[in-house]
Amino acid sequence: MKFEDALNNNEIDLKSLITFLLRNRLNLFVFSFIGFVISIFSHLNSPKIWKGEFQIVLNSKEDQIPNKLLNNFNRKNLQTQVEILSSPSVLLDIFNFVKDEKIVENNSFKNLSFLDWKDNLNVELLGNTSVLNLSYKDKKKEIILPVLKKISDEYISYNTKKKSRDIKQDLEFYENQINLFKLKSIKSYKLAQQFAIDNDLFFNLEDKKNNLQPVESVRVQSANIIRNLKEKLRRVEALDPYSEEILYIAKSSDVNNLLINKINILNEEIVRLKTFYLEKDTTIKTLSENRLKFLNALKNSLVKELKSKILVNEVKVKSYQRPKEILLKFAEYKNEALRDIQTLKNLEDQFRFLSLNLSKKEYPWNLITNPTLLPNPIAPRKRNFYPIGILFGAVVGIFYSLLIEKKKDLIIDINQCENIFSYPVLDEVSKINIQDFTKSLKFVVSNPSIENLDDIGLLLDNDIKEDIQMELKKSLKESSIKTNMTYFSDFRSILNSSPQIIVIQIGTTKINNLFNLIKKLISNDIKVLGFVVIN
Repeated sequence: MKFEDALNNNEIDLKSLITFLLRNRLNLFVFSFIGFVISIFSHLNSPKIWKGEFQIVLNSKEDQIPNKLLNNFNRKNLQTQVEILSSPSVLLDIFNFVKDEKIVENNSFKNLSFLDWKDNLNVELLGNTSVLNLSYKDKKKEIILPVLKKISDEYISYNTKKKSRDIKQDLEFYENQINLFKLKSIKSYKLAQQFAIDNDLFFNLEDKKNNLQPVESVRVQSANIIRNLKEKLRRVEALDPYSEEILYIAKSSDVNNLLINKINILNEEIVRLKTFYLEKDTTIKTLSENRLKFLNALKNSLVKELKSKILVNEVKVKSYQRPKEILLKFAEYKNEALRDIQTLKNLEDQFRFLSLNLSKKEYPWNLITNPTLLPNPIAPRKRNFYPIGILFGAVVGIFYSLLIEKKKDLIIDINQCENIFSYPVLDEVSKINIQDFTKSLKFVVSNPSIENLDDIGLLLDNDIKEDIQMELKKSLKESSIKTNMTYFSDFRSILNSSPQIIVIQIGTTKINNLFNLIKKLISNDIKVLGFVVIN
């Protein structure tokens, strides 16, 4: 198979490839050298590309978490930040700066687009971190550091600007809501107050501990007092008029203290006299009778006092009693006023907090490394130019050699005979040792597929050199081969249809001529046994 055929069929015959390369090594060397020279001139004449870079980090609570614990949400949030920082909204001023600088040198840069310029800028996160690496490359060395400085300043202030913008929007919202709730709270307060005045209710927004309305609270309190007083009255009325218990109950009540004092004095006097006199003594009896009268009077006074208090509290209950609908409506008005006032207070607190936060300067982005210009250009590089030049020259040399060999149309590889024509190579003879041709013929006719044939034709290709043809003819006459072998110099000299062995010469026999010869043999029903190749 020819080398170009192997390439077309996506096959590589390693032996044929090596033979082809060795055969055309001079062409490969010449073209590789030319490619090397061209790469030297290209490298020297190519404009140098310079590169600078810096690193920046986002300070956040997430940075204190181990990398392996960073969740997908935080990662996506950082990636979103990278996309924003690479957008025209952030970098447009820097792009215009670069464009203006380049237009001064070359007016063609007027057509420079942002996307074309952005190809020189690389913004990426380093691994599973919040560290941002930014690099910028340009043919103009002097512009790189100013560009990186502008970008770093823009990145550092970006979040601060965004934060200020967001806070100002929030302040505007809260200011509008404060104005709205000021009017609303005044309206709801006036409505609750007017309703309280119209219905003789007590309105106090400071009373937040009691869930009941003040008027209802007083009514319930008075009702509880009435129940307590009635129970005490029942117990007093059930007592014996002369019971000592009346004195104890009276002491716990706000009743006639004069009677209580007189009874106490009589008790002391009776106790004193009993130490000197018997109980039958007239003085003691008189004092005891007076004491009983005072106890009865105290009981009556206590009953009147309790009934009086019950009446007072019943009047209070009556005066504080309101229809259920009035109380519920008043509670609704009061609660609405309280909510509006509390909402207004919360809005004002939030407004003050945002105002303070706006004046507080924060820089979420911090530089890890300052903008730095690499000491050497990143392109063009010798290690890239020279191998590519040599490789390109070698490829051109290969295709050139293929073209030359195809144009010559010669059999230059013994494998071509079998691969192109599908006939076996019976033997190979060196043209230097042509006298060994007889041995080769003996070897050929000893082939199991040939030795039983009576007649064999030996057809010499016309492209074989005449001196070699003479040597072959001479060797054939001197050979003592038992098989009847006839020599033919060309197709026209063949007199019968005996099988033919075709003798060809490497580097002399043309492929197209050999193809036509075999075609004629086949069309005349003459069998081709194979090739004897002179190398």
